Amino acid sequence: MGSNQQALISAQGLVQQQELIVKTAITRAGLANPAIRAAHIIATDSVTVPEAESVRPVDELIAAAVHERPDLAQAGIQVENSRTSLKGSLNALRPELDVVGTVQNGGLSGEINPVGAALTPGSALYPGGYGTALGQIFKNNFPTYIIGLQMTLPLRNRVAQADAVRDELQARQTQVRRQQLEDQVRLEVADAYVAMQQARAAYEAAIQSRVLQQQSVKVEQETFDVGLATNYMVIQYQTYLAQAQSTEVAAKGAYAKAMIALDRATASTLEVNQVSIQEARNGRISRPAARIPNP
Repeated sequence: MGSNQQALISAQGLVQQQELIVKTAITRAGLANPAIRAAHIIATDSVTVPEAESVRPVDELIAAAVHERPDLAQAGIQVENSRTSLKGSLNALRPELDVVGTVQNGGLSGEINPVGAALTPGSALYPGGYGTALGQIFKNNFPTYIIGLQMTLPLRNRVAQADAVRDELQARQTQVRRQQLEDQVRLEVADAYVAMQQARAAYEAAIQSRVLQQQSVKVEQETFDVGLATNYMVIQYQTYLAQAQSTEVAAKGAYAKAMIALDRATASTLEVNQVSIQEARNGRISRPAARIPNP
């Protein structure tokens, strides 16, 4: 009796701890609000185990995880960024040829210099002020056109060479990390799939054990009714049945956790729970709120 009471107290404490975690996750103020701390989560649904598994083959799950995992997508972006940086560094080591062109317009105006006019007879004179100069500019009276080619040869550019080597190493490192992450994703999906199958088999075995214990209790009760058994034997078989029922509940919870781990490994948690990022961003929910399962 004392051990059962201790187990009950431990279970109640675990429930309270899980309530605190859930309330912190689903509320904005979290435990800072006294009303939220005092509130209790009442489960309105129970964990259900389908009669037949609807899980896709492990190869399809791995392919979906490689395509959908956000961490792999982020790693792919890092690989592309490193490749772009490497291209920029390699360009600094190549010769550079530039086409240079210049177009200028000038205007001449001012007071006539008698000395200059006497020294250069017949020269064009343009008396006037800023208006005369601006008019010549807009009329394109004195254009100047320049075009040329400019080539730059990077000879022994140590800085550019060092940048290219650094970016090449970084690009290789990002590729290796991306491949390692992809291998880790494949391993996680395969492990989660095996764990799910084991949890399913353990749950089915727990059901069979519970059914057998129920039959044993029924037989022992009938034997007691005809006076061929004692109360001790009936109570003992009822204890076995209670243990089998507890094992079944634990196996059902383990199966639910295994399915959640498989959904997380394949990046299908939002899809399975019908959660839309766009709805969350807009602050609207077009479906009933999800209920917390009670194992």
